[in-house]
Amino acid sequence: MTVAAFFAAAFASLSPAETWLTNTIDPNVTASAPTSIVVDPGNGNIHIAYADLYNNALKYAVRTGGNWANQTLDSFGDDVTCVSIDLDSQGNP
Repeated sequence: MTVAAFFAAAFASLSPAETWLTNTIDPNVTASAPTSIVVDPGNGNIHIAYADLYNNALKYAVRTGGNWANQTLDSFGDDVTCVSIDLDSQGNP
């Protein structure tokens, strides 16, 4: 079983050996909330949408092949209270 959590700009998962693993996915983010996580059932890629509260930006990160890639999707002026992500039938966010 995989248990996952996202906080600040790090992703933590519980490995099958029950050891917590963490990955920094965005070293430029100091505060992030809210977040939304979805795992592609076809290939296991992890997709995360999150609000970068320090830079007032909506961001997206994906882990493919063990590597994280992230990008800024949009800027916002006020606090974000909800972020949501889903995948289409092709695994696209």
